[in-house]
Amino acid sequence: MPVIPNAEMKERLMVENKKAAEQKAAKAASSEPQTLAKAEHHTATPGPAIAQDLGPIESKEALKKRAEELNK
Repeated sequence: MPVIPNAEMKERLMVENKKAAEQKAAKAASSEPQTLAKAEHHTATPGPAIAQDLGPIESKEALKKRAEELNK
């Protein structure tokens, strides 16, 4: 059943809406200016990730031996 607002409810809603508008305006005025994202911000092509220090290259036999030692 719909609620029919009376005078008291209308006044309370007006006060709440006014407070919300004031808070929104204060927040917008105090915060840093926002910049919108442009198409160039979404077109990054960083390329493959390459590790800097992988250590010396080991043979397959050495890797298998190490795996057996770790899996004991």
